Amino acid sequence: MAAGKTELAIKRCSECEKFNIGIQIYNSFSWASPDKVIGFDKETNEITINEKQLMNIVRMVNPYQADRKIRLK
Repeated sequence: MAAGKTELAIKRCSECEKFNIGIQIYNSFSWASPDKVIGFDKETNEITINEKQLMNIVRMVNPYQADRKIRLK
């Protein structure tokens, strides 16, 4: 390296990718996030979520997951 020059190397690691996915999922479920996937129905006093959006979150953890119907219990 020549004097006065700085080299920057950014490494991608699976742990960083997992952390970033975790942050995205956390933000998706955060009430304060503009990207949240949850809502609240005041009439029924229920938390709501779109099934397709929830399936997308499942795919963030397991990209090979096939489309499935989701049942809450």
